[in-house]
Amino acid sequence: MENSFDAAHFNFVHKATFGMIDKPRPVIYDLIPTPTGFHTEGLVPVANTMPGADRITGSKEAVTKRNLSNEWFLTAVRKFGCVYPDSGIHHIIYNCATPIDDEHI
Repeated sequence: MENSFDAAHFNFVHKATFGMIDKPRPVIYDLIPTPTGFHTEGLVPVANTMPGADRITGSKEAVTKRNLSNEWFLTAVRKFGCVYPDSGIHHIIYNCATPIDDEHI
């Protein structure tokens, strides 16, 4: 699950779409402890140059922002949230690591 909270991965893994490989320094997220784990949040700049991207982002600018949030629910659930401020569109992903045995999920 460590990749789920890697703020630097967007610029490298998604460099062909919305990552900004020319500005790889990650945004520092706010980290908020919760009774079931923690919550992170941050406003992240993203490239907005893919054809049709403006239909999702709501912006025609070459760079726009996304409000990213992550929630960790102990022991093995993560909720990723992304909101495009200009369009209001929400993108949500849940990851659930299911134990198979003592060494595999």
